[in-house]
This record gives sequence, C-alpha cells and structure tokens, in this order.
Amino acid sequence: MIASVHIADVGARAALGVLRKAPSPASDPGLGWPTGLARPPFVATCSLWESAKARAAYAYGHTAPAHPDAIAAGEAKPFHHESAFIRFRPYRPTGGLEGKNALHADWTTPS
Repeated sequence: MIASVHIADVGARAALGVLRKAPSPASDPGLGWPTGLARPPFVATCSLWESAKARAAYAYGHTAPAHPDAIAAGEAKPFHHESAFIRFRPYRPTGGLEGKNALHADWTTPS
C-alpha cells in the first residue's frame, strides 16, 4: 500500500479552476481511498493506492490521459506558487472510515 499526499498553494484565482479540471481517480482499480480539501489558495489531496506501480500508472500512464495532461499543462504554465508531493508506505493501518476498513484486506498484510 502507498499513501500519496499533494499540498499546494495554487493562488486564489487558480484554486477553483484546478479543482474543476482535476481528473478523478475514482474508477481506477488500484485506488483504495481518495479525498481532497480546499481552502483557497491552498488545495490538498490524499489517496491510498494498492502499490507504487498503480499510483504511477494513474499519474503518468496513458490509458486515462487526463492526469498526465494536467501535469504537462502545469509544467508548461506553472500554476503552483509552492507545492509538495509526498509518498510513503504506511506501516500499520488502524481504525476505519464510516465504520469500515477502506483498504482491501491483502493491502494490510506485510510484504
């Protein structure tokens, strides 16, 4: 399992546009749980993925090119004033979301 966090200061003008254009990973089979927050000019996302490979396929793959296209657009005309992309491997899941574990059972076994 991989957790991915993105925190950015996109500027008040760009914040709503970024949120409207951001592609949804909801139908990606490697995604366990996503969420996002916005308090313009700051936006943040947090997602749990089956593996680093699944996360990278969504971020940079070509089967659903909306995210790679967004990355390319951001590199061509930067909209972040500052940002941080953080990826880590949780060492132990505990608790639940809405009374249930949002993770697939085999994601929580040590590899």
